[in-house]
Parts: sequence; structure tokens; C-alpha cells
Amino acid sequence: MEMKRDLKLILKILRYLEQSSKSRVFGIPDFNGYERLYIEYHMKLAEEAGYINSHYHGGETSYQLTWAGHEHLDRNRD
Repeated sequence: MEMKRDLKLILKILRYLEQSSKSRVFGIPDFNGYERLYIEYHMKLAEEAGYINSHYHGGETSYQLTWAGHEHLDRNRD
């Protein structure tokens, strides 16, 4: 699989984090039709863009939206 930026997947990731009932989500989400490595790559891209933060907690990584991530979602509502 080519590692091309998939903006639809970035939005899926941000929506997933926004819809979580917790402020932090642990682990990589599972989206049907996407390989785990591809999702991990896009999580890293989202972090590089400033849309999410990641924090390592004793063997597991948590993710949360940043202000920029919320703003990006607001600009891309269907």
C-alpha cells in the first residue's frame, strides 16, 4: 500500500477523537477498510499538522484533539 496522504482518513481520525466520551483515547483506532500501519501513518501526519497530541503512558499511547484539530473539524463539517 502506498503511503499517500488521505484527507478523508485524517477527518475520520479527528471525528473519532471528538466523539470519544473521554478527553484521551488510548491506542490506534480500527477503521474498516484501512490497514493498521496506514492508520498509524495518518495519526502521525495529524500530529505533525498540529491536529492531535500523543502522550506515552507506560507502554501505551494516548491521543487527544488540539485546538487546531477542533478548528479543522469545524471547517470541514458535512
